[in-house]
Amino acid sequence: NMSLLTARNHNGDSLLHVIEDISSCDIQAIVDSESGFKTQLLSMQNYQGDTILHKCVRRKGSSKIFTLIEDFYPLVTNKCCFTLMNRSNCNFIHELLEVYKREYPSCFHTSPPIERFVSLFISSPEVLDELFQTKNIDGDTAMHLLAKFHHPLIPALLKMSDRLVSCLQIPDRNGHSAIQFFAGNNGAFLIQGFRGLQPPSIVAALNSQNKQGDTPLHIVVRTAQNSSVVKQVISCLPNSEDRFQVLKVTNKLGATPLHVARAHGNLRTC
Repeated sequence: NMSLLTARNHNGDSLLHVIEDISSCDIQAIVDSESGFKTQLLSMQNYQGDTILHKCVRRKGSSKIFTLIEDFYPLVTNKCCFTLMNRSNCNFIHELLEVYKREYPSCFHTSPPIERFVSLFISSPEVLDELFQTKNIDGDTAMHLLAKFHHPLIPALLKMSDRLVSCLQIPDRNGHSAIQFFAGNNGAFLIQGFRGLQPPSIVAALNSQNKQGDTPLHIVVRTAQNSSVVKQVISCLPNSEDRFQVLKVTNKLGATPLHVARAHGNLRTC
């Protein structure tokens, strides 16, 4: 009965919100029983802005959310119900990453398989953009969280959609993009992510600058433990003109990646 399912208490919680909080009742079965109202039920938000998807992530981790999204995505009429944010500006991917990092650190780098979600959203680019461009209350996109958590998934995501390359360049509130965190964490992952991308996308990514004016290449030559990593990053650009373009960018101190490489003894690799 839809009127029963959508009635709200003083916290703005529907019956589905409360059931998810207090029992192991199968939310999927309940929502599925109301076949004509899946979008409405999945879009209901309480006063904290939480949808059933937010609640499922916090209570059950990824298993429930995988089933809900994979089963319901083809059936709901408004795909944007999956991008709704709560008062912390978290969509379900933000919640999923935060919950897994906090509660399941030992399996975080193999779960959750967000590429399964991306494969669904490829056909709805506006939803894909919302999922990966939206910032949470700390100014982080899902890409920022993946990069900060040293998650090896980013290269796989970049190969799935060129749209996600631009998501790497979005600055957080401190002016740092995900690709800059990625470059500082592991330049080897940067190389994997660039393989198969078109040179213009690589140039755009390597030319993005933080508040200090540093590009990912500045960061790689400064932090790489293995000097060969620097050379491999540059070799991702087969055209010498493209290489020159990314090597000539100066930060706010007037230093190019070559200046930084020289200061750190990596000049010969460039």
